[in-house]
Amino acid sequence: MELLVPLADPPKSRASLASRLAGLEGHTVGLIDNGWWCLDVIYDEIETLLAERYGVVGFLRKPKHTSSPTAQEDLQELVQKCGAVITGLGN
Repeated sequence: MELLVPLADPPKSRASLASRLAGLEGHTVGLIDNGWWCLDVIYDEIETLLAERYGVVGFLRKPKHTSSPTAQEDLQELVQKCGAVITGLGN
C-alpha cells in the first residue's frame, strides 16, 4: 500500500517576524481579497473604521484566487508600502 499525503514541502527557510507597530496612525494597511462573496463590503467598513478610529492614511487592496497563494509581486508591494496587512476572511 502507498500512502500519499497532499502537503507541500516545508519551507526551506523561515522569515523573521516584523516588530509590532506602536499604532496604525499614519500607516497604509494592505488588504488581501480572497474573493469571498461579500469581502468587498466588509473591507469598505474596515477601511472606514481604521481611518476614523486609528488614523490609517491609506489602503492597498490586492486580489487573489481563493485557493491559491498571494502572488509574490503582490506580497513584495505589500511589504514595501504597508505597515500592516489584513488577509482575506472566509472559509
